[in-house]
Amino acid sequence: MKIKRLSHLLFLALCFNCLNASAETSPETSVETSVETSVENEPIKELLLRQIDEERMTYKLYTELWKNYPEIKILKSMIADKKRHFLALVKYAKTNHPDLKTGNLNSKSKFRETKKLYDKWGAKGRTSSKNAVAACIELEKLDLKEISKFLNLEPEPELVDILEDLKRYSKRQLASFKRLKTR
Repeated sequence: MKIKRLSHLLFLALCFNCLNASAETSPETSVETSVETSVENEPIKELLLRQIDEERMTYKLYTELWKNYPEIKILKSMIADKKRHFLALVKYAKTNHPDLKTGNLNSKSKFRETKKLYDKWGAKGRTSSKNAVAACIELEKLDLKEISKFLNLEPEPELVDILEDLKRYSKRQLASFKRLKTR
């Protein structure tokens, strides 16, 4: 069973690497994409780095949207939640995988896909507060899907606790955004 899970993780990592290799970039949208060679062969580490990158991106996006639309008051508390989640993941990574380079909240995205999502949702969110809420709904739906996939791979118990916390908060945040959308 464990070999099957490891095979699945390796397959996911290879898929992510293929996406990275085929993504286009220009100098003005360049993104840190170098992931240490040792990580490429360790899918849990790569997925952890991706989750850290997604939390960083969400933190930055929600911060930007809150500055543009302070009337979306729930964003302020969500920014604090995203920062807390980012720091929990980084602490876990530094403790359990000290070789990983996690960066900080202001670091550039490590993965092109994360940068593309930020650009997409940021562009959508800048057009109106209604579209900002719609972008946040899309983000939380994707976040829930990604966290569930990660949990299905049965990572270490300490990481499971962190991911379950992220999942619980994403569900709450999604529900909050959906309520705003119906107003």
